[in-house]
Amino acid sequence: MGSRRKQSYTALGMLLGTAAGFGLGMVLWIATGEFLYLLIGAMGTAVGLVLGAGIDAAQASEPESPKDEDGER
Repeated sequence: MGSRRKQSYTALGMLLGTAAGFGLGMVLWIATGEFLYLLIGAMGTAVGLVLGAGIDAAQASEPESPKDEDGER
């Protein structure tokens, strides 16, 4: 239990993008009755995936900052 997994921003972005996209899509679908507004959820998933993968790639390319002797930055 001592090891801590690295945060995956790709998964987090996809989850938040899906929730936001389908939330907005549902509101628009209920308000207008137009079924195609539910596709906004798929676009939210794609945007979250792309943004999260970009954050992961940016963090992988920057070097680790040195830590203090107590293990904190």
